[in-house]
Amino acid sequence: GNTVPAQFDVLNRWWYKDNSVRHVTVHFQPTVDAFSSKRGGTATYFLRDDSTGPVADTPLAVKETKQIIDVVTGPLRFTVDKKHFNLLNDVWLDRNKNGRFDEPEKIIVSAQDNGGVFIGRLPDDTQLDSSRPAVKFEIEEAGPMRVVIRAEAVTEYFKPSKHTHGFAVRIYAYAGKPYVKIDYQLQNSAKNKVFSWPLYFEEMSLYFKLNLHENPVVRVGLGDDVVYQHKRNGGLTLAQEFSNKFVVYDQQENRALRNGSKADGFLDVSDSEKGVAAFIRNFWQMWPNGLEIDRENKLQLQLFPSWSSQWRTPRFTSTGLYWLQDMQHVYKETLLLFHAADVDDDELVKLAATFQYHPVATIPTAWYQQTQATLDMGGLIPINRKVSEKDLRIPTYKKLDYNTNKSTQYKFGWNQFYLDVNRKWGASQGGGWPYSVAGVIATENPADYYAAEQFAIGELNVRPQWLAQYNFDRDWERLQLTENPYAGWSWRKIKGGNYKRHFDAPFLEGTGPDARPRDDEHGWFYHMEEAYYITANPWIKDWYRFVGEFRKTKLNQLDPFWNKTTRGVAHGLAHALQAYKVTGDLTIITGFQGYINKWLRTEINPLYGNRYAKAGNDRASWVGYLSRALINFMEEVKGKNWQAYSEAFNVLSGFMEWNYLYAQFGKRTVPVRGEIGVSKTNAQNLADPQAWYYWHTGRKKYLDHLNRYIDEGINGGQKAYPAIKTWRGNRFQGRWVQFVRENKKLDGTPPAPITDLQIAKKRSHFELAWTAPQDAVRYHVVWGNKPIAAEATSDETYLNWWAANPVGPNLTPKAGARQNLTINPKATSQFCAAIFSFDTGENMSAMSNTACYK
Repeated sequence: GNTVPAQFDVLNRWWYKDNSVRHVTVHFQPTVDAFSSKRGGTATYFLRDDSTGPVADTPLAVKETKQIIDVVTGPLRFTVDKKHFNLLNDVWLDRNKNGRFDEPEKIIVSAQDNGGVFIGRLPDDTQLDSSRPAVKFEIEEAGPMRVVIRAEAVTEYFKPSKHTHGFAVRIYAYAGKPYVKIDYQLQNSAKNKVFSWPLYFEEMSLYFKLNLHENPVVRVGLGDDVVYQHKRNGGLTLAQEFSNKFVVYDQQENRALRNGSKADGFLDVSDSEKGVAAFIRNFWQMWPNGLEIDRENKLQLQLFPSWSSQWRTPRFTSTGLYWLQDMQHVYKETLLLFHAADVDDDELVKLAATFQYHPVATIPTAWYQQTQATLDMGGLIPINRKVSEKDLRIPTYKKLDYNTNKSTQYKFGWNQFYLDVNRKWGASQGGGWPYSVAGVIATENPADYYAAEQFAIGELNVRPQWLAQYNFDRDWERLQLTENPYAGWSWRKIKGGNYKRHFDAPFLEGTGPDARPRDDEHGWFYHMEEAYYITANPWIKDWYRFVGEFRKTKLNQLDPFWNKTTRGVAHGLAHALQAYKVTGDLTIITGFQGYINKWLRTEINPLYGNRYAKAGNDRASWVGYLSRALINFMEEVKGKNWQAYSEAFNVLSGFMEWNYLYAQFGKRTVPVRGEIGVSKTNAQNLADPQAWYYWHTGRKKYLDHLNRYIDEGINGGQKAYPAIKTWRGNRFQGRWVQFVRENKKLDGTPPAPITDLQIAKKRSHFELAWTAPQDAVRYHVVWGNKPIAAEATSDETYLNWWAANPVGPNLTPKAGARQNLTINPKATSQFCAAIFSFDTGENMSAMSNTACYK
């Protein structure tokens, strides 16, 4: 209906017969009862794939010239001026429904100061987006249901007195609908200098000059379905001054007309013929926010109002300023409804509530289980029905004390929105595991969808972790973004080893860093990827485009101050892979494979299998993170690049054997000193990877080992937390653990080992020959300059199979037939090789005979 301000975006990752993965977004306009303050409506839809299918007629149309983008939705027409970007240049409402847009139907009139208006800290520093040169435009979507226009202008910083804000905007138009959604992102991420400065300012608002007559009537939603009405007179302001305090002000008389706790977040202005309603999403949650109409009928959406300033626990800053840290971007969502004079209070209230909690497409848990295409580690979902019968529509926010910064729970405000506040200032706080926002998959509750969405918005808005239009090939040599050493202040270049040398000038008195970026040892971004697949939020994808470029520093190992810890390497690699999965940038896959061969494999201890090559010590918890990153890489290249798969598989196999023989899910062990691993609860990061490894090799000893850890503890040590046994969607761990403990492999018998492997020397290469066993569908070949050991050994005259050079041949086994493979090694005094085979049930055979050639 007219009260639903968006079509559904249903995004998932679909597997095709050729093992390719594609992101598919399905758009359609639902008919759902409007969300009210009491309860939201529900509608059920069934999607059918009939290959082509008819495309419905649509009134939506978009035309682009060098100067203008012209959009018609049916009842609405608007233009976007590409030379003087003032958001909506002109807007017409077809009030008489004759299909024409005549001059009397114009409802927003073009003005130079329409659009984004930024007022800086210095006198006469008013920056109009309409005056910005080199704004980059893109029509991202032009479908039958929606048009999306994106515009961006980058930050430019020269010195503290010359700092130009950056911005990115998305304008959404909908088929047959009389409203326009505008997302506005304020940016501070200059690329023109190596070191930048905070962006200080007094105000940031969106202005629109309305073509209204007489003395319009203003309506404001006060919450609880109450609408306050008053003549415009000298102007009215709705000010959300705190999360639990708003005031409606009469500008002319400078007095409060009404006040309350949580405003609906809308202000409507109407004359006798037409009107405009303005909405800001998360109005009280992301305070301060303001909506204003002045005596000249200028509508203001105050995203950073002049009457407030930066909140720094436990008080507002005395400077009266806001600031974005360097590399910080903040976006807010707004909506403009254009209507005839007959829109009643109830429709405005419902639209505000529905804009806040837009329709959510929930699908059965069993669908996620069947497709296995949404979460990481192969997308496995261990349950086929939702875990709760509760019908939860909106998140429940906990009340918190603003006078302390010790709480790790949700605090309100744009600069700490839905964030783990304890880690806002110190990402390296001890304890805990990465977050997961996949709850909606297990519960089917819209409340969990909104929680995922809001948690991601907090990560995007609050932390200084973004550089607009950054390109690694073009920008790395000059900017040299760092991968953030432990507890660092910035991802900017480190100068001379000084971790705090990231700012061009000192912060102004009374201000300072307001949040830190995540360092690699605490690079918990897994929830961001999950949130993207669940919500299809395009701002998350924008951020991952930057991440993909940024993480090429790690993939090329260029950072002189790189974090060498296993978890630091793991989180950085995982972050890069997330960017590939979201954006499809194949250079990340190539870089990841290169990193495994050039760096990771060279760091593995050939005797024990872990990453620290000298002593053999490491933490099972940290190895769990790295194992998970390798598994995610393997799941992406599986069936497409068996060589890359085999290289990661060997490293992973070494980790599994190290844990099984030495670490025992423990903290640290040094096998050369004869130390015995004792299990620790915090090592359960390795539980899911070991469960995955068992399922993909059929080696039952790893399942038995895992079960001992979970049920008893090992060598008198601690057990894993009981919660790991049952996945409910809100935990980073447990999906694979629950699955392997509750399901038995239908086929647990591997192919018979190859016993007739032979090697022949052919000039500069070697040729392997063997007979293909029954049931084999693929091979895993290992080779080296020593005899290959099938069982782990510390005898240095042998080479553990997982420390050998792997080959993933593109061979199709034919039972009983002879197979051949050519290998071209570097100069070696002795060449030895062995082979494993796998069946369709992912059961790994015992190792073949070792064949050697001297």
